[in-house]
Amino acid sequence: MFMEEVKIEPILESKIMVISDTHIGSKFENFSYIDSVYEFALKHNIKTILHAGDLFQAQFQNVSKTYRKPESQILHLQKDYPHDGSITNKIILGNHDYHMFNKDKNLIKMMRRADLQFVAVRRAYFNWQGQLVSMTHKCPKYTMTIPNLPVLVNFAGHSHKFALHPKKGIQVPTLSDDAKFDSLPGFLVVTLEEELAVELLSFEPELSNPKLVLKKSLNESNE
Repeated sequence: MFMEEVKIEPILESKIMVISDTHIGSKFENFSYIDSVYEFALKHNIKTILHAGDLFQAQFQNVSKTYRKPESQILHLQKDYPHDGSITNKIILGNHDYHMFNKDKNLIKMMRRADLQFVAVRRAYFNWQGQLVSMTHKCPKYTMTIPNLPVLVNFAGHSHKFALHPKKGIQVPTLSDDAKFDSLPGFLVVTLEEELAVELLSFEPELSNPKLVLKKSLNESNE
């Protein structure tokens, strides 16, 4: 279940979406945000969604009374998480997810949706049209050393707020109602053609127009 080799996943499309920290099973979960992500993806013919961790709440604080058990959170996701045969979600395990599945590895057998793919713990790499990009989520209890390869951009979950960080890369906002500080729930739309372009869409409370937050030459890399 927990991949210990460096696996580089392919991304074929020129435009993707990046989401994070949905915390399904939390009292802060908000499926209207997730539904809006899918509506946007279908409208703009986006086939790949990267999820930067904490798909689930697990049994941390702020668990919904309805979904206290991990099994109920998984069944909730299977039933209520949007599904379209053309869209694939590539997900890394965040600290909440790792806690849940490491405690009971049999839970992973309940995940029967082919469109929801766990690709790594804490850090994943992607080959996107010849460019190496990564996705990370702070996961202190997972102690394996993962190589820190130079990438064009890194998408970081866990913080629950959008930010451009000099070392972490792009901090992805939460897709729940547990946004931090002055941030808002939202997601990223990322295009890689002649350059990298990242747009931020926020819910305030309705979905707002995309805001260009980063343009980057393909000759630039981050450690």
